[in-house]
Amino acid sequence: MGWRRAMSTDTATFMATAKVDVVRCMAIAQRALEDRKPATVGDMLDALDIIATRIKAYKSARPESTNALGPLLEDVAQARNALAEDMRKRFKPMSPHDLPAGVTARSMAHPAGPCYVFHHDDWGELGRIVLLQTGLSHIELRAEVHENSRGKADHESLFREVISRIGQSLKQLDPHESP
Repeated sequence: MGWRRAMSTDTATFMATAKVDVVRCMAIAQRALEDRKPATVGDMLDALDIIATRIKAYKSARPESTNALGPLLEDVAQARNALAEDMRKRFKPMSPHDLPAGVTARSMAHPAGPCYVFHHDDWGELGRIVLLQTGLSHIELRAEVHENSRGKADHESLFREVISRIGQSLKQLDPHESP
């Protein structure tokens, strides 16, 4: 009887700890959503995955705890799915439809950081944008007009529109910073 009691206490302690961890993750994630910090939300999604893995490992080591831990595992999965959906709604990634008509983008390697080259269907290459990490959470845009577009007002105007849209997308990630 004493051994069974110890096992139920261990399971109860494990469950209580896991529940506290889930609550902490969700609180941090909600604050990160409010502060528009998607990387932190991503970290909390990873933490919820780790908690779920821990619960599964505990269940396999202690089969008698399956009934008690099943609902907890479901709660973790629901919390993770709700958080992922919140993040998806708040931090909509750019898509090709967000660019001006006739403009496409492709990524390329650049020593300074991620680089995107923008091309117009009729005019050819408009320019490129390099994203520079200038601080712990600050991203700066460096835009370069392609030599074939320099001096052509309509080409430069279209590329400025591209720059503006990229800047607005980055601003959604951190509204306190100017792109």
